Amino acid sequence: MFLPFDNRRKAFVHDYDGVHYRFSDHPDPRAFFADCAVKTIKEIMPDMPSNEIAATYRSSIVNYGIGHTGFLKMAEDAGICSEEFIGYFSRKFHANTHMKMSNEFPRWVAQEADILKKFKALDGHVNHGLLTMGDVEEWAGKGLSRKGLIGFFDDDCLLGFEECGRHSKRHSTAPIELAMNRLNAEPCQVVFIEDSPLNLQVAKEAHREIYTVLIDREDRHSMADFVDFKTQSLSRFLHHAVQAHTWQLERHFAP
Repeated sequence: MFLPFDNRRKAFVHDYDGVHYRFSDHPDPRAFFADCAVKTIKEIMPDMPSNEIAATYRSSIVNYGIGHTGFLKMAEDAGICSEEFIGYFSRKFHANTHMKMSNEFPRWVAQEADILKKFKALDGHVNHGLLTMGDVEEWAGKGLSRKGLIGFFDDDCLLGFEECGRHSKRHSTAPIELAMNRLNAEPCQVVFIEDSPLNLQVAKEAHREIYTVLIDREDRHSMADFVDFKTQSLSRFLHHAVQAHTWQLERHFAP
């Protein structure tokens, strides 16, 4: 049974990657991120073949939902402390990603007037939090700043992999629990916006009252009972949210 949406939903927890930009806008996003992994790993393991790094990164994303895990054994064999490697990869990979994106594909952080208008319409009605497995300072925070959206997010709820104690959204409820705590919100007040069905499933199984939104840009996933709202764009969901939170829709979105 899918939950209804109404104006009691005042705490929006946003993923970043795949929600605030479209992977599919890039001609080859898998190669883009694999190249960033190659640059990152080469800086500390220069003898590792680039094709092996790229393949390891891609399989790590598929199998674990995060890029560093597939390299842990390699790092250990190279005499690098696992804890140090995890911290290094999280920060350096995202710094390299932001640099490459800025130089080659800034479209991912271009401001979108429609999204900005809807954030403004919800201002005062909704408290926004960020929950990403990326690095906030080097990646997601910079992206939201360039989009003109960071000011709408609660400073206490800008959460990345490190802020979540290195817990994964795919394998632990600790990240969503931390986000709810930082937003001072009960599950019945929360909207969790993700592009990963698995991340939504973990949260939903722990708290049935959370309202789950799946951003499915390419309409690849069937509707599951742990998804309350499925859409191909963040804008469509925000339009739905504005309708629920203010009767002044025509003022904000006059044709």
